[in-house]
Amino acid sequence: MSKSKTNSADKQGQMTLDLPNLKRIEQDFDGGPVCSDGGLLLLRKADDRLDLAALASLTIRDERRQDAVKHTTIDLFRQRIYGIASGYEDCNDAAKLRMDMMHQLAVGKAETLASQASLSRFENLADATRQLYA
Repeated sequence: MSKSKTNSADKQGQMTLDLPNLKRIEQDFDGGPVCSDGGLLLLRKADDRLDLAALASLTIRDERRQDAVKHTTIDLFRQRIYGIASGYEDCNDAAKLRMDMMHQLAVGKAETLASQASLSRFENLADATRQLYA
């Protein structure tokens, strides 16, 4: 019969399985930060193929000072729609997600993503006429 045991002397999140006639199996859950939003990569692949984020971002007029722009319109758009697709319906989670490596990979940025304030300003760029209609 298999048995699972955890020992308080072991590191937190470690478990060993002793199965009859098999090697001892050790599981360690201290592997660092893990993201459950792996489906974003599939979404990004579909987005790349259909070019939806790129086309949609063209409808938003970017009136920011271009010398001060850190995040492009398409990066902001992708960060926002990928966050929504992951179940983060508002910008409040941007502080946590901006350093999430899976979200950075999906957006295509190796550095920190936009802050909550930047995303909120971005959402307010779209006006009710031309951009929303497009």
